[in-house]
Amino acid sequence: MHANWGPQEGEDAIRLIEALSAEHIVDVARVGVFGPSYGGFMTNWMITEYPSQIRRAVALSTVSHLLTSAFGIDHWESLATDQGGWPWERPQYYQTHSPVMKAQNVEAPLLLLHGEDDMTCPLIEAEMMFVALRWQRKAVEMVRYPGESHSFHRAGRLATLVDVHNRMLSWFAAL
Repeated sequence: MHANWGPQEGEDAIRLIEALSAEHIVDVARVGVFGPSYGGFMTNWMITEYPSQIRRAVALSTVSHLLTSAFGIDHWESLATDQGGWPWERPQYYQTHSPVMKAQNVEAPLLLLHGEDDMTCPLIEAEMMFVALRWQRKAVEMVRYPGESHSFHRAGRLATLVDVHNRMLSWFAAL
């Protein structure tokens, strides 16, 4: 969402989960989330903002801190539009909208998958979330894919594609 990453999309997702649960389509005890890039950001958002509703998560090519992302991504020229201003103009926004700053809320096990050569969402984005959760002894695993870019999960080497999808299937099978 323009200049407000996270809140509206998160609320929409929770309303969808609740509606599907009311129709007995979704078992709320087995809800998992995953996504790449902005979807990775939203995965981190969901597990920090809705910890009791998300049971397992996978973030690929993720964003965990908007300030780091602001100066590390290859489309920084759209930052003022995407985030509603530069970090020095909206420091509180960058703080409150960065999932890693709320890592203490996480209850769901998180699997982080990231290409080491990601020039869109730098590897440090996944590393920060990993360290924040590991330091708190929370359930987190991270896999780095050497030589892989931002799109490793859909356009990487065949061995990478097989590994990514097998890991995700195994991760969610534990639900």
